[in-house]
Amino acid sequence: SRVPDISPKEIRKAAKMPSGYHLSPQEAVLLFGDSHIGLGCVPEEVGGLGNYNVEVFKERIENLCHSVLKITDLHRLQHGLDTINVCMLGDLVHGMRDVGRWQSLHTDQNIIDQVFTAIAYIRNMILSLRQSYKNVKIHCCYGNHARLAYKGVEKEFVNWDYLIYKWLEASLGAQEGIEFNIPRAKFCMEIGRAHV
Repeated sequence: SRVPDISPKEIRKAAKMPSGYHLSPQEAVLLFGDSHIGLGCVPEEVGGLGNYNVEVFKERIENLCHSVLKITDLHRLQHGLDTINVCMLGDLVHGMRDVGRWQSLHTDQNIIDQVFTAIAYIRNMILSLRQSYKNVKIHCCYGNHARLAYKGVEKEFVNWDYLIYKWLEASLGAQEGIEFNIPRAKFCMEIGRAHV
């Protein structure tokens, strides 16, 4: 059977915002993960359904940063927006050959180069965000692709993502307005405590 038509009179209009609502402060959230730096996906090998490499990553992170700052300017027309929460979700690097079954055929950059690429470009992203936001809070989780050994051989946080976060913290953590939360646990609850 067919869904009945909805007449315009049945559609509720959005409630008017109370006076002064546009002045209420808010916090922005940016989810960043699964960049898989070092992954090599060649179009000819996947029937033209994909294309990914380090150069594509660099282009994407620059586009992401530009877009976030542009959207921020638009939101500031209605709300105070001084803080951005950057949730780092792991799998920043594609990982080491032979540590996971996924890497050996599609890795086009060694793990050391993957790590240094991640540090350089994510550091630049954080610094760009800090130019626009008074506070940049970075909440970090690590992924499975960045582990240093087969699952169960090392502790979970013994991980390239964790190393990248700690390196970024050592480089940027002393700067005013930049704050890191890097737990050794698999998860991070800090973002849930943000003021709404």
